[in-house]
Amino acid sequence: MKFPAGKVPPGTIGEIVPGAVTSHPRTDLGGTGVTPAAPDAAVAERARHVGDPAHAAVRASAVTIGTD
Repeated sequence: MKFPAGKVPPGTIGEIVPGAVTSHPRTDLGGTGVTPAAPDAAVAERARHVGDPAHAAVRASAVTIGTD
């Protein structure tokens, strides 16, 4: 899937894979998934759950997931 610069497509959190230090909240963007890395503490602090709405900010070097 290609995104124009500055595009922040909406989606939902489909799966959260916890790790020793980072979690990987896979986000479904209408059939295409992106999986960023986020600190475990940040995921827990913000109480993110499967099915929560999210937006993906995609840059050449990173993917950032945000929620309302």
